Amino acid sequence: MFIERKIIVRPLVICCSQRFKEELYAFVKFLEKRGVMVHYPNFRYHSKTFIKKEEYQRMKARGYKDKTPGLVRQHIDKIRKIAKQGGICLIFNPLSKKRQSKKFGYIGFNTVLEMGEADGVEMNILLLRPNEEPSTTVVAHGDDDRRHIFTLEFPKADPMDFDFVWDKWLKRWLQ
Repeated sequence: MFIERKIIVRPLVICCSQRFKEELYAFVKFLEKRGVMVHYPNFRYHSKTFIKKEEYQRMKARGYKDKTPGLVRQHIDKIRKIAKQGGICLIFNPLSKKRQSKKFGYIGFNTVLEMGEADGVEMNILLLRPNEEPSTTVVAHGDDDRRHIFTLEFPKADPMDFDFVWDKWLKRWLQ
């Protein structure tokens, strides 16, 4: 007789730049098919052309400027909720920004803020790609050794190869 064993998966909160909206939504669908409870930023009102603008240009739009603080606070609340459930924080930074080495992933200002919050509630923080700014990863390294930032260990791996990311790395963190 075959007994199916259900794998218990820890909840996941994803933090990322809105630059990765399309890639994020594809990744979330991929994870949900594997039974992962995923919480992620709300970028549904941001068009592709708007997202491509630099932040200082986006902040000139009154609606964006008015909504952004509330959306960031809403996502910080998600981080706190998932932390209480024993979850993990994933920084979804699969691609580099212009003028940035391809081995690094872009992390924006709000994502750094969210990393700080995840650290403050003692979550493990996972990065798809390392970030070239030391100040970004220092956010979650305190004087004690309780919390760490962990990065995908395969430097030549494609972070957009979701099967690889899941099978070789992320799945073990969530079990």
